Amino acid sequence: MTPVQPQSGPFVGFLMLISSIFNVAPAAGAENLGASYSLSQAAEGRGLYAEHCASCHGMNLRGNESGPALSGKAFQDRWATRPVGQLFDMTTTSMPSTNPGGLAARDYAAILGFMLYQNGYSAGATDLDLKLKLSRSGALGYPDTSEQPPLPTISVLPNLMTEWLHHRGTPHSMNYSPLDLINEANVADLAVAWRWRSDNFGASPWPNYQVTPLMANGVLYATAGARRAVVAIDAATGETLWMYRLDEAERGTNAPRKGPGRGVAIHRGADRDTIFVISPGYQLIALDARTGQPRADFGGGGIVDLKLQLGAELDPITAPIGASSPPIVMHDVVILGAAFTFSGAPESPEALKGKVTAYDVNTGELRWRFNTIPTSEESGFSTWGGDAAEYTGNAGVWAPMSADPDLGYVYLPVEAPTSDYYGGHRPGDNLYGQSLVCLDASTGERVWHFQTVHHPIWDYDLPAPPVLLDITVDGKEIPAVAQITKQGLTFVFDRRTGEPVWPIDEVAVAQSDVPGEQTAATQPIPSLPEPFGRTGVTKDQLNDLTPEIHAEAQRVVAGYTLGPLYTPPTLVNEQNRGTLVLPGSVGGANWQGAAADPETGLMYVSYAVSPEVVGLISDPDRSSMRYVLRDATLDGPFDLPLLKPPWGWISALDMNTGKLLWQRPNSRTPGEIREHPQLAGVAIPDTGNDDRSALLVTKTLLFSGEGAGMYGARWGGSLFRAHDKRSGEIVAEIDLGQRQTGVPMTYAIGGQQYIVVATGAPGEAGQLVALTVSP
Repeated sequence: MTPVQPQSGPFVGFLMLISSIFNVAPAAGAENLGASYSLSQAAEGRGLYAEHCASCHGMNLRGNESGPALSGKAFQDRWATRPVGQLFDMTTTSMPSTNPGGLAARDYAAILGFMLYQNGYSAGATDLDLKLKLSRSGALGYPDTSEQPPLPTISVLPNLMTEWLHHRGTPHSMNYSPLDLINEANVADLAVAWRWRSDNFGASPWPNYQVTPLMANGVLYATAGARRAVVAIDAATGETLWMYRLDEAERGTNAPRKGPGRGVAIHRGADRDTIFVISPGYQLIALDARTGQPRADFGGGGIVDLKLQLGAELDPITAPIGASSPPIVMHDVVILGAAFTFSGAPESPEALKGKVTAYDVNTGELRWRFNTIPTSEESGFSTWGGDAAEYTGNAGVWAPMSADPDLGYVYLPVEAPTSDYYGGHRPGDNLYGQSLVCLDASTGERVWHFQTVHHPIWDYDLPAPPVLLDITVDGKEIPAVAQITKQGLTFVFDRRTGEPVWPIDEVAVAQSDVPGEQTAATQPIPSLPEPFGRTGVTKDQLNDLTPEIHAEAQRVVAGYTLGPLYTPPTLVNEQNRGTLVLPGSVGGANWQGAAADPETGLMYVSYAVSPEVVGLISDPDRSSMRYVLRDATLDGPFDLPLLKPPWGWISALDMNTGKLLWQRPNSRTPGEIREHPQLAGVAIPDTGNDDRSALLVTKTLLFSGEGAGMYGARWGGSLFRAHDKRSGEIVAEIDLGQRQTGVPMTYAIGGQQYIVVATGAPGEAGQLVALTVSP
C-alpha cells in the first residue's frame, strides 16, 4: 500500500489544528506526516488519548457534549478551515483540559499518530517526530524528541497501552503478561467493567464460546456465532465497532467445525494491521483491522480457498475439512492447520489428509505445504506399512501452534491418523501422528520431531499449543519447548534441536488381541517433569467415599477390561464390554493448555478426571473399517463419578527442576455432590470438577476459571479466581455470571488493566466479560 501523502487541503488544516491544540509545531516535512507515524506509536497514542482527550472528544473521535469531533467531515467543516492563530488561541489554554500544554512532545506525537490512524491515513515505518514550540508562558519544551529521556519498557508504564497480539499472548504461547496493575493488593476489588454479548450472531445461541480475543491499538478482535463472524470491540468500553460475516451457504452447513472457533490472528505490517480468520468452510480471510473490510490485494478479494491449496482435487462444497483454532502469523507468512470430525467410526480407512499450509501475508500466495503423513520421497514414510500412507488421512493440527520468531521455527502439535481407536488399516508407528513437529517457518522444511504416542489408537492427540519457555536445568540455560498431553505427561525439549531436556524412556506396554491390530511394543514416558494427572483405571482408583458407593463402583466395572495407561482398546462381546481408559478422548488436559511464568520458570496446567469406555465392534452399516468404536456411556455408582476424587485440579510445575510445586482442586465440591443422598453426613473436602480450567498468569497472580461443563464434562462453574502463584492459595474470586468457556487474556489501556474471558451457559449465548479494578 502506498502511504497517503496529502499536500494541501483539509489534511494540512488537520495537522495545523493538532499542532495548535497540543501547543506543538510539526517537524520539517509536515506536509508528509500522513506517512510518518508508526502503528506502535498509534497504539501508544490510543492509551494517551483515552486518558487525556476521550472525555471531551469521545473514544471514537466523534465528539460528545463536552467537545467537538476530531474525525470525518464534521471535523473538517468545523475545524480544518479556521486560521491557525484562532485555533491556537482557542486551544492552548484548554488542551488537554486536565493539564493544558503539559504533555511531553512524544506523547502529543503519539496522540496525533492515533488520530491519523483513526482517520484512515496509512502508517509508515518510523515514528512521527514533533518539536515543541515555546508555550504561551514562555516555557521551553524539549527541542527534539530524540533528546528526551528514553521510554521505559511499555509494560511498566501504566499510562501506555499493553496489547495482546497472539492467541496465547505471544508466539511462545505462555499465556503470560508482565502487567501488574491488578495485583494482590487490589484484586479483591475486581469487578465487571463491561459485557459483550453474542446473542444476535447466528440463528440460535452458541453457549460453548471458546474464543480468546486479541487486542491491538485499543481494539479487541474476536469471533462469534455459528458462522464465525469477526467483530471489533472497543477495548475500554465494550462497544462494537464493526462486524464482518461471510455467508458460505451449503459449504458452511457441511463444515466439520462450525461455530465461532477460538479466535483470529493478526499481522502487524509497516502500514496496517491485518486480521486473519479461517471460516467454518475452510477459507482464509484477510480483513483490514481498522475497517473490517476484506483486503482486495489478498487472494481473491481478501479470501483464499484453502480446499484448493492442498495438492488434491476436492469438492469445495462438500469436502469435510475445516479448522477451529486460529492460524499463527510468523514474520511474512500465515500458517494454519486442519480439523476434521471425530474419527471414532470413520466411514472408510481412506480420508483427507490434514496438511499444514503457509501463505504470504500480503498476497495470499501459497508459500509451502507440509505433509503430516509423508510421501514416499519424504522422511517418515518408512514408519507406514504397505501403502497405508497413500490412503490414510487426518493427522491434522487442530490445536493452536506456537513459534519462535528469533529462530524462525514453528511448532506443530499433530493429531492421530484416520481412526482414533483402531489402527489395523495403518500398520507401523505412523509418523507424524501425535508428534510435536518443528518446521522452518519460511520454507516448511522439517527441523526435528518427536512422536509422543507410537501407532496412535487412544485419541491422545496433542491438544494444546506447546509452551516455549527458557529454563535453567542443573545450571545450564536451555531455550525449551514443553508439550503437555491429554495423559498428564509433559515432554520437554531444547526447542532448537529437539534434544530431550530429561530422559524419555521407552516403556513396554500391553499388546492388543484385536484381529489385524499391531500395537507398538513400547511407548515414550518422560522421566521428568513429574506427571500432573492420574492415568489408567484400576480397582484401587474406584470411588470409595462410602463402603456402599465403593461396592457399587466395583459392580459397575465388572465385565470391563481394566489396566494402566496404554491398555489397548478391546472387542466388545459377551465376556467383555470394552476397555475403561483414563484419560478419555477429552483428556486429562485439553485445548485449554498451559500457562507459564518466564520470570520464575513455573508452568501451570489443569487436569480433569474423565474415564471413558473404548470398545470396538464390526459395523458394516456404518463403516468399511474392520472395527470401529462402539457408542457407549459410562454410568458411575448411584449417578456419582466412577473414580475417587479429586475430579479436577490445577498443578504448578517447576520447569527448572521438573518437580511439582503444588496441586489444588479447580473448584469446590459441586452442589449435586454435596447434596447427594448417598453422601448425607459425609465430610467431603473440595473435590474440584471434571472440566479443565483455562489459565492466565501475570507478573503478580495466576487466574483460573472453573470450566464450562458443556463438552465431555459434567460440571463447570462461574467463579473466576486469583491465586498466589507460589502456593496456589486463593486470593480473591468473582462470579462471572456464566461459566468460563474461553482462555482468558489481559491488556492495559488508559492506565487501566483489563482481563477478558469468554463465558457461556447451557441455552445462553456466549459473552466476553471484561474485568478491571477501578482506579
